[in-house]
Amino acid sequence: MEITWDDRKEAANIKSHDGIDFSEASTVIYNPMSLYRLNKHGSGKRFEYIGHSDKSRILYVVTVEERDECVHILSARKAESHERKDYEKRR
Repeated sequence: MEITWDDRKEAANIKSHDGIDFSEASTVIYNPMSLYRLNKHGSGKRFEYIGHSDKSRILYVVTVEERDECVHILSARKAESHERKDYEKRR
């Protein structure tokens, strides 16, 4: 699977979300223990991922499917406490 992102969007994400870059966020997508679900959004196939990154942080990542086997990262942040609890319960 190919993972892409916009560099300007990543720079804004780093500023507003505690230094989380999309390279780290991509490790959540590749992590087989991560959970994901379809996000009901009108523009494209969006997915929400939650899981451990390679830096051992639990992240919430939003992507859009651009084409088969290619996802584009839209945002990434630390999971909120209720999201972390739900993730730990469902794993």
